[in-house]
Amino acid sequence: MRKNKMKAFIWAVVLTAVYVILFFVCISTVKDIIKERENTLISTIYPDLISSTSSTTNSFKNKYNNAKVVLAGTYLERIISFELTKSKWDYEFFQWFKWDPSLIEFEDIDSLKKSIVVPANLPFKIINGQIQDAVIVNSKVSSDKKSAYVLYFVRASSTQFFSPAAYPLDKHFLFIPIEHKELNASKLKFVPDLASSKISQRVQLNGYQKSDKILSSSLHTYQSSFGNPDENKNESNTYNQYRFGLKIEREDYGYYVKLFIVLLVSVMIAFLSFYADKTDKLRITVGALFTVASNNYVLTKNIPDTSLVSIAEVVDIISLGTIFIIMCDQTVLRYYMNENKELSNYTQWITFSITLFFYVLINVTIPIIAK
Repeated sequence: MRKNKMKAFIWAVVLTAVYVILFFVCISTVKDIIKERENTLISTIYPDLISSTSSTTNSFKNKYNNAKVVLAGTYLERIISFELTKSKWDYEFFQWFKWDPSLIEFEDIDSLKKSIVVPANLPFKIINGQIQDAVIVNSKVSSDKKSAYVLYFVRASSTQFFSPAAYPLDKHFLFIPIEHKELNASKLKFVPDLASSKISQRVQLNGYQKSDKILSSSLHTYQSSFGNPDENKNESNTYNQYRFGLKIEREDYGYYVKLFIVLLVSVMIAFLSFYADKTDKLRITVGALFTVASNNYVLTKNIPDTSLVSIAEVVDIISLGTIFIIMCDQTVLRYYMNENKELSNYTQWITFSITLFFYVLINVTIPIIAK
């Protein structure tokens, strides 16, 4: 009996050591994912639009400093759709500009009137996006032609990289990056209208809540002269980019729990195999294993195809590993202890207790540190 207790104690130490290592590996992986998520958000807000290796000349910087100002503002009216798997979102917004026509020809003021506008005739474009419809809602030009204002209502779609690594506790910035089609940064500088730019209460996304609003104005250099020998690629192809962004994030843990409820229940059922008859033990764990595997198929349908490991996949792998250890206890370990009923009972309850403790601990810790 004493010998059996010693063997059981050794088994408990080995199993605990294995789970401690797995725990820290899983938590470290999740922390790296969260760090990557935050870095992605930061790089989206403050993109390195002119790299440190750029050969932008001092003379060009002086030209940029002398660029004429155009006030730009946005009112995000509606998000039509948001597709994480396709890295795409469709939306409607009001966009306005104010400028001095005597200093800069942002748009032909003689052609400003309430009308439907062909997207190709607009003076601005959306980077990595497509303007589908546009209407001039309002326009004003002062009598001395030193102040002009135009308000557009635009329906557009944008493609944007959304990191799926933190799914289902993901956060994203939805950005509308706007540039003038012709006037580069030496001629035009956008200044965001911080006071009037807003987000409509009608902007809603299933599974997400609205968070911070971001407005910025930055340089954007196309690293090519596009084959034109008469152009300096840095001076001619650097534009000032106006950016309006909305941060979205998961509402709470409700979606997380709903997504994994079947998986968690399946693993709990696998733990019930410790109480089952000998003939039913393997049948229960195999059923739980296939349920977890099918849940993984559902999870991968909700995120883009990528080599990145997401939080959802970490949770799924933990569940698969837990069931595998339970199956090993019910088969391999029982095989070697078939003649020793006392030791078999010891190891069974040790496996049950330690495995359940660490499985619960990992699944409680992950959403806490990931949120």
